[in-house]
Amino acid sequence: GVEARLEGADVEVDHMSAIASTGLAAAVQALGSAVSNTTAGVSLLQVADAALADFDDKLESMVLLSADAKSNARSELERAQINAEFQTLLSEIDELVANTEFSGTKVLQGNGSGGALQINYKVGTGNSDGDEIAVTINAASVSDLSATLASADLQSVDSATTARIAVASAQAALGEIQGAVSGKLQSFASASENSASMAGRHEQARAQRTTPAVIIDLAQIVAERVSEEQGIDLNRGVVEVMRRLILDLNSSLAKSPASTSTTDSNDRALSGNSQTPVRGTSSESSGTSEALNKSDRDAA
Repeated sequence: GVEARLEGADVEVDHMSAIASTGLAAAVQALGSAVSNTTAGVSLLQVADAALADFDDKLESMVLLSADAKSNARSELERAQINAEFQTLLSEIDELVANTEFSGTKVLQGNGSGGALQINYKVGTGNSDGDEIAVTINAASVSDLSATLASADLQSVDSATTARIAVASAQAALGEIQGAVSGKLQSFASASENSASMAGRHEQARAQRTTPAVIIDLAQIVAERVSEEQGIDLNRGVVEVMRRLILDLNSSLAKSPASTSTTDSNDRALSGNSQTPVRGTSSESSGTSEALNKSDRDAA
C-alpha cells in the first residue's frame, strides 16, 4: 500500500488494500454468525444434558425402590408406599420431558411424529460437511426409554422384578442419548475454537491490509518531477507551498467522501503515468506562481 504522510496528515490511495480489507471484514462477519450458531447449539445441548442427568438420578432411585419391593420381608402396605414413590418418579420424568425446552423447542420430545429431534447448525463459512453440525436427540419420555416401564409397578415381588428389568432397559436407552449429546458438545467445542481462531487470523490480515508499507512525500515527488521534466529547480519554499496545498486537499477529503475522479487522479500522480495538477485556493495558487517566477529569476 502507498500512503502520503505530510506533517502528520495521511492521504491513503491504496484501493487494493481497501477492497481486500472489505472482503476480510465480510469473512469475519460470516465467522461471527458461525460462532453465534455454535453458541446456540451448545446452549440447547446443555439444557438437554442437564435434564438427562436428572433422569439418570431418578432411574437410579427406581432401581433401589424395585430392589426394596422385591424383598419378601415387605408387607403389602409397605410395597404400596414404595410403589407410590416409584410412580411419582415416573411422572416427574415425563413432566421434565414436557417442560424441557430451548428457545421454544422441546428438546426431549423428539420431532413430534415419533422420531428424533433433528436440528442442523451452520458452524463454518463453507459448504463442506465440517461446516455444519447435525444435532439428533431421541425422545426421552418414560415410554420412549422403555416400552414396559410406563406400566410397571411394585405391588408384588414378581411385578417388582419385572419393573427392575424395565428400569435397566430405560437406563441403557438414556445412556445412549447422553452419549450422543456429549459427543455433539465436543463437536461444537472444536467448531467454536476453530471459528474463533479463523476470525482472529482474518482480522489480523485485514488490519495488515490497511497498514501502509511505504511512506512517501508527495510534495517532494512533485518537485522532483518538475525538475526532471521542466528543467526548473524548485527551492524549499515552493516545496513547502505544495505541501500545504496537499494538506488542504487531505483535509477536504477527510471531511467528505472522495469522488472516483479525485481518487483516480491521485493514483495516476503516484504511479507516474500522467501529470496531475494540484489545486488549492486562489491565494495559495498565486503564492505558488510567485515562487516559481522567483525561482526562474534566480536561475537567470
